[in-house]
Amino acid sequence: MNFLLKIILLLVFFNSNYSLSQYRNKVKVYMIKSAWHVGITIPVSSTTKEYLPILNLFEKYSYVDIGWGDEKFYQNPDVNILLGLQALIIPTSSVIRVFGFTSNIYNYISISDFTVSLQLSKSQFRKLLKFINQSLVQSPKGNFVITSKKIDGQIIFFRSKLKYFLLRTCNTWVAEALSFAGFKIRKTRIITAQQLYKELIKIGKIEKILE
Repeated sequence: MNFLLKIILLLVFFNSNYSLSQYRNKVKVYMIKSAWHVGITIPVSSTTKEYLPILNLFEKYSYVDIGWGDEKFYQNPDVNILLGLQALIIPTSSVIRVFGFTSNIYNYISISDFTVSLQLSKSQFRKLLKFINQSLVQSPKGNFVITSKKIDGQIIFFRSKLKYFLLRTCNTWVAEALSFAGFKIRKTRIITAQQLYKELIKIGKIEKILE
């Protein structure tokens, strides 16, 4: 009986250690909707700076929220309906917005419209960073094009090589990024944040529910 109990305890011990090891090899990222856009929030680390060099400009922050959108509408401080309609009707130039912050991630989540977290393997995480990096305009010398800065560089907009239009919104871009990383997620006809949310909750954990 004692021998059987020892075997059970050993199995539980090795299984729990294996589970912890698997967990340690994962990177937690967040899909966060605030206002008009859904962004990909990731930790700033040596890995993220290696695979996504623009993050070298955000070394003093713990996290960055990365989003993609129409160049004029996204950078406009006010909600401009005319610019929004123009962005949807005809293909327009685009930018990637990076916002750095140091506050507790759950404080940031608390003011979001919805948040879904995902656990990525290291391979998936590198692919996600590669997708974002490939969306950027880069010179032959490897320089990125900054279109504007706000709040003393806490927010930086970078020129993207992609075109924004009705069938490819910021929500489509997030779905494409996750698909590229290896998730089974529909990436076509994902136009609205609600459509993206329905896909995200199939593969991730709800941190803040869409109301």
